[in-house]
Amino acid sequence: MAMTRIQGAGGTAIFMALLCLLSGDRAQAASPTLDHLYPAGAGPGSTNLVRLSGKADPWPPQVWVSGGSLQVTTTTNKNELEVVVAADAEPGPRLVRLFNDEGASELRPFIVGNGRELTEAEPNNHFAAPMAVGDLPVTVNGRLEKSGDVDSYAVHVPAGRRLRATLVSHLLMSKLDGVLRVVTTNGHQLAWNHDSATIDPEVECLAESDSVVVVQVFGFPFPATADIRLTGGEGAFYRLRLGVYEAEPTPSPGDPGELSLPVSRRDCLAESGARHRHSLKLVKGEWISAAVAAASLGSPVDAWLAVENSEGRELARNDDADGSSDPALDWQVPEDGVFQFVVGSLTRNAGPDHRYRLTIERSAPDWRAGLVNSSLTAKPGSTNELRVTFARLRGLTNELQVLANNLPEGVTVEPVAAPAKGGELKLSVVVSATAAAWRGPVEVVCRDATTGHERIVPFRLTGTEVNNGVPGGYRVLLADQVDHFWLTVLPAEPEKPAE
Repeated sequence: MAMTRIQGAGGTAIFMALLCLLSGDRAQAASPTLDHLYPAGAGPGSTNLVRLSGKADPWPPQVWVSGGSLQVTTTTNKNELEVVVAADAEPGPRLVRLFNDEGASELRPFIVGNGRELTEAEPNNHFAAPMAVGDLPVTVNGRLEKSGDVDSYAVHVPAGRRLRATLVSHLLMSKLDGVLRVVTTNGHQLAWNHDSATIDPEVECLAESDSVVVVQVFGFPFPATADIRLTGGEGAFYRLRLGVYEAEPTPSPGDPGELSLPVSRRDCLAESGARHRHSLKLVKGEWISAAVAAASLGSPVDAWLAVENSEGRELARNDDADGSSDPALDWQVPEDGVFQFVVGSLTRNAGPDHRYRLTIERSAPDWRAGLVNSSLTAKPGSTNELRVTFARLRGLTNELQVLANNLPEGVTVEPVAAPAKGGELKLSVVVSATAAAWRGPVEVVCRDATTGHERIVPFRLTGTEVNNGVPGGYRVLLADQVDHFWLTVLPAEPEKPAE
């Protein structure tokens, strides 16, 4: 920044001119953004070049990664990272964040696989010219490059084995509502799927004889648009898992009689209108949490769950819990006795594929909280607001405090009492005028004043939204939360020169 003084007959005029055009100048710097990474995963013991979609000026930013066994560094090529996965890396998702002196990006997932991995090679947009994937199991990292693109993969399936193809895309925060199709090498369709446990598809196909089939990937935009053409572009990335398996046995349907806690039982609604009753002997006053997993497992069952007493009177009922299509309920036992946990289908449809899993366990009063934002940027000499949602569960009345740990010097946060009936609370993040520039993760915890026990208040990446009637957001993710918010304390503004 340069200041020039001009003398004139009318007095002194000051004008400011930006002279520094270097990429490192704060006038041009901004917090980095990160939309996604491609490829979105890699196998153990591998070194990978990964492209990021987003903006990081000046380049390079710094990189933070959750978990361990992953080394991520920037290269000299803009928007390119080198990701080294340790040979003994634990399979599963990691979260990646870019940051610089001005702030931090949002978090995006990168997956450490548990076996052989490939990256899609074009051209492979026709069933007659597919990409061969070789031995199974394998995971293919792919992307639909442009509108109308279809990716095709040739897979060998031995006689009597079942091919299972699973697309993971929505669970990685992509912009793809994917579809899977299995066809013969002549293009005859054998199976297809659009949505399974989530909007990501999964398809199975039994090979009656030794054969080669073609698995195709295509899809539509997410969130949906008025354009019904097949989608493509940087955000239309995916991981395709391919494997062959023995057929899973169908569980024997029926009522199991009296059970004991905890319960985890798989069953199927094989007959239309069936109601399965699961008996439990319970004690007055104890809290019980019960849930049915069906839609979340890819089952067509639209399940409901109810509790009945020994006289058949319904005491509690649920069919959709917390925005899910599956039922769950917390219930306090009103008296000693035997109670029935009843599972049925709202649509009364049935069949051997109408599977569900019932879980029942003792629970206790508790709380649930979450950070509203994943990061905060603050100036020296400022007071800033950090919002926290809070809910008391199952009649919790303990006195609780929400506070921040591992704060840098010059930054303070006064503890705040959790609301008696739940709701939103606000923490004041006070940055002194003399606080030095700083950036890094800060934990927020909730402490029970009675027991002294404390637990992390996470930031959750999951959440749904509706924009002009169109559903958006991500209800389920492979990596769905992080145990901190990212704090950036900006450098102090330089003092203005005296006139």
